[in-house]
Amino acid sequence: MTDLTNSKEKHARRDFLQTSALTAVLPAIFSVLGASPLMAAPAVQRREDIDTFDPSDYIYALSKLAEHKDDPVTPDNYYYYAWIHNTRRPPCEHNSNLFLPWHRALLYFLELALQKVDPPRTANVRIPFYNYTQMPKLPGRYPGVFERPDTFLNNMWTTTGWQKSNRNNAAISSPFFSYSEHVAQLIENNPNWTKSNLGTRGSINGFAGGAKSKGGKGAVETPQHDWMHDRGIGGLLQQTTTAAFDPIFWSFHAYIDLIFERWIERYGTRNIEPMGAELNNMPKKILVKDVLDVTKLGYEYPPAPLEKPKSQMSVGVGSMGSFAQQAPLIARNAGEQVGEVYSTYNFTIPAPGFKAAPFVIKDAKILPDDSYHGYLYLHPKSVTFNPEDDLFRERYLVDHFSVLSMPSMPGMSMKTDLSFDLFSEMFRISEQYQGQEWVITVTVVGIGVGPGLKTAEALPDKKDEVLGKSEMLFIE
Repeated sequence: MTDLTNSKEKHARRDFLQTSALTAVLPAIFSVLGASPLMAAPAVQRREDIDTFDPSDYIYALSKLAEHKDDPVTPDNYYYYAWIHNTRRPPCEHNSNLFLPWHRALLYFLELALQKVDPPRTANVRIPFYNYTQMPKLPGRYPGVFERPDTFLNNMWTTTGWQKSNRNNAAISSPFFSYSEHVAQLIENNPNWTKSNLGTRGSINGFAGGAKSKGGKGAVETPQHDWMHDRGIGGLLQQTTTAAFDPIFWSFHAYIDLIFERWIERYGTRNIEPMGAELNNMPKKILVKDVLDVTKLGYEYPPAPLEKPKSQMSVGVGSMGSFAQQAPLIARNAGEQVGEVYSTYNFTIPAPGFKAAPFVIKDAKILPDDSYHGYLYLHPKSVTFNPEDDLFRERYLVDHFSVLSMPSMPGMSMKTDLSFDLFSEMFRISEQYQGQEWVITVTVVGIGVGPGLKTAEALPDKKDEVLGKSEMLFIE
């Protein structure tokens, strides 16, 4: 197998020249594509679940697009669109409220290119989504089309050409195998698009993320997006600078886009900002406001499942079982990699009556060469912290997070605030344990980037710079 570390270095050396070349030819590209903000939208077609329909026309179009030479400046080949994402100057949008609109625009332009590959066969091609919240129909780590040896989707691009993908094939239990608990609940708990008031439920950075000038990962980006990139899929997706060279990237991000669309269906577009921001690096000038109506982009998604999110208010004060509804799934993953203690926060359980209970970690650092994952345990101070014990994890593990590595860029924040909605857990224990001393313990596991999924290692030399100040808030 090709040495992907060497591949990464070669890609990095080409970044500046390729990006400069891309900037130089943008006027020519605009003249070819036309002057309007969007291409004339084709008839609306549905993006389907890649595990439940025949994606042969999509695979055909994508593989044909990949037959062209690796050209980062001409929009008629696979690599052009991959380089839009993977280039470092400027980078793909992450850690801000441009994250979702930017990736939607990228998928839209790739989709237009796919439709032109070989019409009429490819005229109605849409990017199918990879629904990571449900188990594949056939036994395997991914939907079958990503695992069959004879399919283009089981490959990746390296400096020596296409070869078998090195994505993670280990039997890892995803913590997101439930639409109602991990998508519908995420949307229900995060009505704010961007920076949220701590007196409300949901992420401190809202659904989409903080303002670009300040940074901040939203509720979609961590843990779901970052965990799937680094741990759930791995391989080339562990780095933003190589991610789009694995074809699974497009279907994975189509599902992230589906979550974006479900949020719009629930709350509308009125509060999305900044509407007039330009989405960088695209083959045509395109603004945030241009990508908010997917029917104008020529696609739609299947109707949302009928299953409803479970209300966090339905729990009552009672026995100290598994606090969080997803605790058993989180615990299963934490059992594989316990990590090291990075912070502890001691506090006293208050009287009932509070309306929100966020736990906030300020200024968690985004590292240039290490993604990391964290686990939150809520336990009495009198109980010995023992995350290796299955019963301890299932009883006291309440949440988790992931922070994907990003190359450092001038003007881009390399920090994010993380917040965890612990209202239901605190609601359950406030009457029975009022006045007692409890602890929130945070453990961190780091997974190095590079070829394949490396052995998980803690980051002891970076403890002082990984997590900032933490605080447990009870808001009346």
